[in-house]
Amino acid sequence: SGGGHGAGHGSGIGDGTGPGIARNPKVPPRVASTAAPVYPQALRDAGIGGRVVVRGVVGIDGRVESAEVVRSSGNSTLDNNALSAFYKWRFSAAKNDAGQKVRCYFVQGFPFVIEYK
Repeated sequence: SGGGHGAGHGSGIGDGTGPGIARNPKVPPRVASTAAPVYPQALRDAGIGGRVVVRGVVGIDGRVESAEVVRSSGNSTLDNNALSAFYKWRFSAAKNDAGQKVRCYFVQGFPFVIEYK
């Protein structure tokens, strides 16, 4: 049998990597163009509606790089249609304190409202 213990010491060198996404840019992105999500008539007729909230990453070129549903409508078709529409949106670039273009998050709600006659 045996046992032992030790103590380690040393210095470290490294660099950081990450998504590089600004959470609170000095100049937020502005919507330049939008696309409305498709609201299928069959869902309207069935009285199925709701609100989808999407969060996406807007790139320095103003395009949506990635997006996810952060609040579901409860219907996967409506959720997917909101995501598809959001990917078609275009923005002016966000800017940091130094005036450089930065990637950032953008949250958008998409209401699917049932109209009663």
